[in-house]
Amino acid sequence: MSAILEQLAHSIAADFEGWRDHISRQRWFGGKNRVMTALRWRDWACVTDGPPLLGFGWLELTYADGASEQYLLPLAIAAGGPQDAAGHPELARALLEGVRTEAVWTSACGRIFCLRTPALDTVPPDVAGDVRLIGGEQSNTTLRFGRAAILKLIRKCVTGVNLDAEVLGFLNRRGFPHVPRLLGEIRYETPHEDADATIGLLVEFIEHRSNGWSHVLERLGAIGGDRELASDRTGLLADLDRLGAITAELHVALASDHDDPDFRPEPITEDDIGSWRADIRRQLDAALAALGRGRQTWIDPEHLQPLDALDELRAQSIDKVRIHGDYHLGQVLKTASGFTVLDFEGEPARPLAARRAKACALKDVAGMLRSFSYAGSVALREPALRDAWDGLAMERFLAGYFGRARPGTVRFLPPTTAGVMHALQAFLIEKAAYEIVYEANNRPDWVPIPLEGLRRLVA
Repeated sequence: MSAILEQLAHSIAADFEGWRDHISRQRWFGGKNRVMTALRWRDWACVTDGPPLLGFGWLELTYADGASEQYLLPLAIAAGGPQDAAGHPELARALLEGVRTEAVWTSACGRIFCLRTPALDTVPPDVAGDVRLIGGEQSNTTLRFGRAAILKLIRKCVTGVNLDAEVLGFLNRRGFPHVPRLLGEIRYETPHEDADATIGLLVEFIEHRSNGWSHVLERLGAIGGDRELASDRTGLLADLDRLGAITAELHVALASDHDDPDFRPEPITEDDIGSWRADIRRQLDAALAALGRGRQTWIDPEHLQPLDALDELRAQSIDKVRIHGDYHLGQVLKTASGFTVLDFEGEPARPLAARRAKACALKDVAGMLRSFSYAGSVALREPALRDAWDGLAMERFLAGYFGRARPGTVRFLPPTTAGVMHALQAFLIEKAAYEIVYEANNRPDWVPIPLEGLRRLVA
């Protein structure tokens, strides 16, 4: 193992610029706006006998501001030097078999070990012969085995509990039908427990037509005017009603266990309210900073009336619960019978403890409603039609949601519809501000979409 690490280190020393450029071009790399000053291999593990040797390297990146991050790189080690092996079928097959047999592989500094669930028994062995690298993933690398299983390799190393594994396992045990089944997990640990992390997640493949974002854009593209929209000729509004119902069922399931301390609902406290208000104000400050001078005078984060609604959540003894945390149309699949919810890792820029914390369920509702507004801004040219879409989409989604989680009957919502809408406004503002920062850093041409949404929300 140490010889392989020396070979990897030599490759960095010989071609630092090449490695830096290669990593900077990857979709999973989250530091594209930062200056990378150093690269160092932390560990290496082999999972096949080769040749070539196939396995994983852990690469530490150091930035000009002194901060550092670690990323997982699937590698093939041969005479010509290390090569990216993200789509190598033999590596994928070795990992699938490793989960089946709960294999353990030793690394230079620790070990990789595999865990499986009983649901893996339903996956036929011959799917290992049909391996495909799936494009479009931004923060991870996804491999598909036939039409039976998905293996997600988690590129950025985050120590601690993997939220996707934790929440999927919980929802599977509670019998919630609108998520994939968790099949197995690949974990990495060192003796000092300073790098204990999930590096791979094996889940059930869900037959689907498209993701929610593509589905809504396609249906909106077929709408010629507000009358066609209201008549629901494409069935889109009925889909949103169904998605609202599934979202409510998700929140009911996440609030259903009063014995598990990690999922047990808890009353919202004064400290929670103070923390949430501060988070929203910080997000607004970040949005205003991203917008620059001349575009800030229309909002004052310290005197924003909708934030006062948060105080009512504590006064009405509302519960905080585990939530999705990054809920939008890209996180659901459109299936023949409805929708399947994916990716419970939360907003990737937030610390693990913050993403795992219990929160108000309305944060998820706000995220999805903002996603509807985004879709309308992208697909519809006429301002009047976009306005009509925003109103109808919210109406139908909330109708489906309240049909499964009616205010006054669940403890994670205010007891009245008016109270729900008042509190929802604050979380919509937070989400729109988050979107402004994201777009300013990644897609500056898209900034007007969340900016217009925020203007309307604070008006």
